[in-house]
Amino acid sequence: MLYTLGIVFVWFVLAFVLGAVVGWFVHRVVRRSSGPRSPQASPPFNGASGDAIDSSATMQALRAELKELKSRVVALEPVEFERDRLRRELAELRAIRASELKIAVSTPIQTPPPPDDVSALRNERNQLRALLGRHEATIGIQAATIDRLQSHVDSESQDAPRPPDIEIGRAMLGTAIQLDDLTVVVGIDIKIADLCRQHEITTWWGLANTDVRVLRSMLESAGHSVEQHDPSSWPQQARLLAHGSWQQFVNLTNRLRRVN
Repeated sequence: MLYTLGIVFVWFVLAFVLGAVVGWFVHRVVRRSSGPRSPQASPPFNGASGDAIDSSATMQALRAELKELKSRVVALEPVEFERDRLRRELAELRAIRASELKIAVSTPIQTPPPPDDVSALRNERNQLRALLGRHEATIGIQAATIDRLQSHVDSESQDAPRPPDIEIGRAMLGTAIQLDDLTVVVGIDIKIADLCRQHEITTWWGLANTDVRVLRSMLESAGHSVEQHDPSSWPQQARLLAHGSWQQFVNLTNRLRRVN
């Protein structure tokens, strides 16, 4: 607002100065054209020849003065043009200033909320975010529990195969294995086997019917020490063990070991 007022004031001063200059030039020209001529401009009277000489000299003086006046008028034309332009700009600035004042009056000033209210809103937002995070974690745990129980129900509802011949399995695998020993599955160690038993996965057949998502959730809940394991092949290995498909189990585990 101060910047606009400064511009208006500067243009007003310039217009005033240019008007004063133009007025001074016009006043000076009028005064010279209407003032008495110098006695030296006309020579003494000497009859007819003297009148002719006087008339010729007067005409030349008048022509010279007219020529000078025309040159002054030509020189004053840009000044008048600049004066008119400045007046137009001054009128435009005044109109803009008036419109700005109208907008400022019609627009209400919106004050920001006090700092205390902002802090309270931020604290409430953070509390809601934390509460939402806890609810999401609880929902995830409950969903994993539902999946685990559903897998357990599905495994119990299906008829388990007859127990496989462990002696043939020991010969094929070249190691002393026990029935439903989960550590036979590649990727499951003693710690993960205990974790499976805590989640009611105690047999090869139970592991074969457990969804991979349930196994991943189980590992993630146990922490960083076991969550890096990949349980995607565990149900397939357990199914081969439960059915006593020893050769297929050996082929599968050999491929898994080469990949890892």
